[in-house]
Amino acid sequence: MFDWSKLIEVAEHLANVAAKQCNEEACYRSSTSRSYYAAFCMAKNYIFESEKINFNSGGAHTDIRKHMRKSDNETKRRIANQLKDLHYDRIKADYWNECNGNVTTRTIAMKAITMSKKILDELHSLKD
Repeated sequence: MFDWSKLIEVAEHLANVAAKQCNEEACYRSSTSRSYYAAFCMAKNYIFESEKINFNSGGAHTDIRKHMRKSDNETKRRIANQLKDLHYDRIKADYWNECNGNVTTRTIAMKAITMSKKILDELHSLKD
């Protein structure tokens, strides 16, 4: 089975080479997107492994957050909120022509990498 957390390594690589290779903004945008999908897929797999609930519909992005938000577990609710913020940044990176005024795509990418790592750490803490 693919280890979705490896997408964070791709995100970091893209952010690190952005100014040196290819189009800088495209690298940062891709980095943001990969960071989100690492966290999203790891959360989806966590829910399946721990609760046997499979979120595979087109609405999975929202459904996973709603499911975690309903939990009595504070960490799950925090992950749901972090996924929401990260998802919003991914949408900006993937669809918006202008990301956010004076907030650069680099800033968004670095924030996304940090948040994705935090989500993965919190998911791991739930397994312990």
